[in-house]
Amino acid sequence: MPGRHVKARHRAPRSLKRSVSRLAGDVASSAPQATAAVAVVGAAGVAVGLGTITAVGGGSGQSSPGQASVDRVGLEQTVERNRTDGVSRSLSRPPLVAKQRKSRSEALTATLQEMSGADKVTVAPTDPRDIAMSKLSDFGWSTSEFPCLDALWTRESNWNYRAQNPYSGAYGIPQALPASKMATAGGDYLTNPATQIEWGLTYIQARYGSPCGAWSYWQGYSSY
Repeated sequence: MPGRHVKARHRAPRSLKRSVSRLAGDVASSAPQATAAVAVVGAAGVAVGLGTITAVGGGSGQSSPGQASVDRVGLEQTVERNRTDGVSRSLSRPPLVAKQRKSRSEALTATLQEMSGADKVTVAPTDPRDIAMSKLSDFGWSTSEFPCLDALWTRESNWNYRAQNPYSGAYGIPQALPASKMATAGGDYLTNPATQIEWGLTYIQARYGSPCGAWSYWQGYSSY
């Protein structure tokens, strides 16, 4: 009637075991022996598998405990198996990705091992100061001589292998005069800093004994 509110009744969903038990009783009472296929519906309302119930009963629709047999355990196992299979098919497959990552890691490790076993390549220095530092030991000098050499050739040419004195014609890093003197160290003396440095260190050793000896002389005469 208008104005009256009827409270809706909500029935709780039956459990799976209870539904199976009731269905088994119906099958047993309706036929002497019957087998029923049961579609098992999951919580989301989607069928997840099939099970069977077999019942043996009397024609009168009444059965005693010894006359009816229901394969409830088999049904529940089937349901559980189908549910598990359904879930496993929906999962992603991280083991495959992990295997790929492992193979790449192994390949990288193998590559690094091969590289570590290869012959080491020595790269010659290209900066004039680094070249001079690497040659000090060839003349029997320690690295303590380098500050003197650096001060000397910074004043002379600022380590520029193309430096040329516009008045005297002295050329290169060591300011050889004339430039052709450096040909004794190599034919590329006009363009190769290493050749110029080789000649300059030979000149210093022969005349001053060491870079610090040459620098000391230069401080007094502004030349060497």
